[in-house]
Amino acid sequence: MVSLHGDGKIIFTNSAKDLSLVMVERLFDRFYTVEDGRSSTGLGLSIAKTLTERMGDT
Repeated sequence: MVSLHGDGKIIFTNSAKDLSLVMVERLFDRFYTVEDGRSSTGLGLSIAKTLTERMGDT
């Protein structure tokens, strides 16, 4: 989920539970998803990362 606050702060959150360190490190990889059986494409956080990088933040 992406939230934009009035002060311009953007917060990206992921509600996946019980993530291992390996899973956390891969959350921003394209097409990676930790939720089996759902219609998740694994693109949301990857797009958010790319957008943020192109806007000049890392």
